[in-house]
Amino acid sequence: MAGRRTFDTSRISPIIALLVATLVGCDQGGGGVDQDDGDGDGFDSWEDCDDADPDINPAAPEVCDGIDNDCDGDVDEEDVAHAPVWFADADDDGFGDPRSRSAACSAPEGTVADGADCDDGDASINPAGIEVCNGRDDDCDGEIDEDDAEDAPTWYADADGDGAGDPEARIDACVCPAGYVATDDDCDDARDDVHPDASELCDGADNDCDGETDEGIPTWSGDVDGDGYGDPEDQVESCERPEGYVADATDCDDADAAVNPSATEVCDGIDNDCDGSIDGDDVIEAPTWYPDADGDGYGDPGAALESCDAPEGTIADGSDCDDSAPGINPSATEMCDGIDNDCDGHVDGAGAADAGEWFRDADGDGNGDPAVMVRACESPDGFVAVAEDCDDSDPEVHPDAAETWFDDIDSDCDGRLDPDPCVSPPPATTVDVDETCELPDLSLVTYGLCQPGCGEDVTVLVQVANTGSAATEVDTSLVVYGRTSAGALFELARSVVVAPLGSGVLSGAFSLVLELDRLRPCNSLVIRVDDDETVTECDETDDEATLHLTGICWTAPGG
Repeated sequence: MAGRRTFDTSRISPIIALLVATLVGCDQGGGGVDQDDGDGDGFDSWEDCDDADPDINPAAPEVCDGIDNDCDGDVDEEDVAHAPVWFADADDDGFGDPRSRSAACSAPEGTVADGADCDDGDASINPAGIEVCNGRDDDCDGEIDEDDAEDAPTWYADADGDGAGDPEARIDACVCPAGYVATDDDCDDARDDVHPDASELCDGADNDCDGETDEGIPTWSGDVDGDGYGDPEDQVESCERPEGYVADATDCDDADAAVNPSATEVCDGIDNDCDGSIDGDDVIEAPTWYPDADGDGYGDPGAALESCDAPEGTIADGSDCDDSAPGINPSATEMCDGIDNDCDGHVDGAGAADAGEWFRDADGDGNGDPAVMVRACESPDGFVAVAEDCDDSDPEVHPDAAETWFDDIDSDCDGRLDPDPCVSPPPATTVDVDETCELPDLSLVTYGLCQPGCGEDVTVLVQVANTGSAATEVDTSLVVYGRTSAGALFELARSVVVAPLGSGVLSGAFSLVLELDRLRPCNSLVIRVDDDETVTECDETDDEATLHLTGICWTAPGG
């Protein structure tokens, strides 16, 4: 132990004996103490810790042998000469860091004798490591990613630059050298048109490097009909296309140029487009057929089928609007029943067989205009079923209206402007003479004569009375007109009527024989008093005179 002096106990007794003898001798002889160096190493036994071994003494160097060589009381202490050097092994890979070293007879904890680790922080990096392509010096040989790296890929020379390498010219390296590629499938590295991706040509060379020469020589098919499609039964192999041959081999009839895969399939019993089907579903402009479920001869347009031949249960007509009802089809009769019976797109239209006639009633008097009629199952707004109105612009004119004398209106639509005189005799018509003593026009008066029938001659007596003063003289004309069926007037007779002074009845009253068959209608007469005659005398002190029709009567022949 350091600091303490140790002795070999086996030597104690001899030493003591020697020391006693020496002392005795000194005492007997009276002289100095004798020195004893048993091993002859220059150190007396009292200071030599092993006087039997000349290599052990205070001047001996301490060495790593488990002995206190320099007799300082310590064994193999730190100042041992030539002690082994130990290196820290932080990553515990068996190789130490040369920059972290210590000398000691025994390895300190965490150290190893080998100090060749170039990265003591990574256990995979050391002199025994395997070099790989990773940008590091894995085996601590001072080189990074050298060619002998375990995973270094193989590269192949590409002399012709076609992207495919020569399998006979190869090197291993972590990084591809210039002029090298990763593939080794070039079969001729002196020709850039020969490589695995090249197209095989008919040139005697293996252009695509598949080990075969000029394989896949084109097959040509005869095209006798010149439609661009060849006959699969007439084929030759040749690098060049022979005359009259094409690359296609899909013609199913090389004798007919209209038959080929690009032709249009039509209904003719021929496979026009060479698809293996005759008059198949791809026929262009094939007839359309319609199912006729109700058997009425009209098909359902919503279930059309195109086919060269009519499928069972179909017909050519597709105009049925209800294929579940045989009574509904384009030939059915439209009725007022809320159904489109005849499939014309209209329900209960004007053409319905039982549609009613409705007449416009513009004036709202309940009677319609016979000239404006519509047919419909139900009355349209503003229309009525009665068509007897002779003036649909006047609500006061209709068959139920009361006729008025002398208003020039056929109020009750019976064809006469005035009431029937046999039922309602006309009132007297009065006209006043104005201050000029001229007689104004009387309104046109239509008399419906109570004659027994048309075509007979009758005598008409017209009387005019003057009820004015005796000083007034009236000189005028009395005219009888007929009315045509179109309503125009024509003159039948004229008579000058003179009312003498003081006369009570016009002396010019006359009777006239009329041919009634000239009248339209045949009971229509118009009596009018004209004032186109000059007043012969006028008493300005008495400017009124009254002239009125006193009566009209007729007498049948022989009456």
